[in-house]
Amino acid sequence: MKNKIIYFALVIGLFLPQACQDELSAVKNTNSPTAIAFNTEKGILQLATGGVFINGFGGTYTSINDGLGTGFQILVYGMHDSMGDLFYVPWGNNNFKYIDNPQDWKMDDNSIVTNPIGNGQIAETRLRNDRAYGATNGMLVEWTYMYVMNNTMNVLLDYVGKTAFSGDADSKKNTLRAWAKFWKGYAYSRIGSMYIAGLINDKPNETSGQFVTNTAIIAEATKNFDEAITLLNGISSEPDYSAVLAQVIPG
Repeated sequence: MKNKIIYFALVIGLFLPQACQDELSAVKNTNSPTAIAFNTEKGILQLATGGVFINGFGGTYTSINDGLGTGFQILVYGMHDSMGDLFYVPWGNNNFKYIDNPQDWKMDDNSIVTNPIGNGQIAETRLRNDRAYGATNGMLVEWTYMYVMNNTMNVLLDYVGKTAFSGDADSKKNTLRAWAKFWKGYAYSRIGSMYIAGLINDKPNETSGQFVTNTAIIAEATKNFDEAITLLNGISSEPDYSAVLAQVIPG
């Protein structure tokens, strides 16, 4: 079972960078089906895939779209990496001009040179940390992607028990439940690591104004990861487990 858990985490890590929108075009239903589609095995497997790799990592949302391109890998990873000096961003695209606007530089002689453009990273980031700034609010981007993913996983958990499956239905259902719990844990981990407070949402398409501390958010992430492990430990059919992962992970 330990090997199963390790495999589950590894395959997600291996295929996540490859899950671009072009690769996922096959899972899009051009007829825009209603939620009744989730009552079928094919429909709920597509929900599991799209909920992570499109909704959670590749979606375009009005609140964070500045017209220059969207995507978790471009925006969120890009902002983290530029702020961590992993690479330098010389352009204003995707609002890097605000997040990657250094406060100052310390020269070899220990003198400090302030940024001649704008008000510096601290002031510019603080100024735009408001929903009114929309796509130029860098703090809104990670929040948006992770809570959209979390909500889609809530929808998946809500429907999976009602779906008809072929083969060992319980093994397939618990594989999808573990998938949802893993990604909820991932989302809460990022929220709890980046923000001083957040929301714990476990019902589909609902939210609340009951903010909790980032410590509570991290605890919720841990709980979801633990629940995913418990579900994986209870799976009895390796072939059905593997069949589900082969369907939900783009390759």
